[in-house]
Amino acid sequence: MVEVNETNLPINKVDPRKAARGDRLADQYENTIMRGKLPGIEEMTTKLHKKLFTTIFVGTAGAYRSTAGYIVGLGPEIPEYYMIARRMGEFGLEADSRINELRRGFDSTEKILDTAFWIHYQIASIHPFPDGNGRVARRVMNIILTKFGLKPIVLGPRSKSKYLDSLDNVSRTGDLDYLNLFLAKNLYEDYLGIEAGTGLQYQYKIRNYIGKINERFLEQYG
Repeated sequence: MVEVNETNLPINKVDPRKAARGDRLADQYENTIMRGKLPGIEEMTTKLHKKLFTTIFVGTAGAYRSTAGYIVGLGPEIPEYYMIARRMGEFGLEADSRINELRRGFDSTEKILDTAFWIHYQIASIHPFPDGNGRVARRVMNIILTKFGLKPIVLGPRSKSKYLDSLDNVSRTGDLDYLNLFLAKNLYEDYLGIEAGTGLQYQYKIRNYIGKINERFLEQYG
């Protein structure tokens, strides 16, 4: 299923040149964040959407949707459009509070991952925009990961099915570990082959994080 915005323009049918310009604007914004202070999560989410889609959804980029929304695997959890501003405000406050508790360093790896993955899921499940929610959610997640010393997670086309399955499992069970495990495994693969330095230490921490999730699954589901 293709997410469709309120102008009825499928996001995967847009002019590639316009999409590339949006990516450049978003990259510039992210670089500014990397050099300075992390903004509030709600502000960052809306600004990223505006940067990414300003030439595609003219006049509505960065604005919350004003109609019902649906996405495979998350349909039942998406709030009505008139609830979005409140839900995003509450989410933003909670996200900012969690981020304020984070510190760079290997000992904080699990907490950083938990926070970044939770923020990703909240944006996806609130589904605040008519389209492009997943792309924005992944960018926000990666900004947090890199801001606190980890690599970003790059999900290619081959990962799409498993990615959607993990979101569906969270929606079905309420257990965020399904998404956490999928994302952590993808991140771990980027650290494989590193044999020394900080990368090796992060490799160990992420492997330990994955192991703890698998242990919880074993205890809960057998």
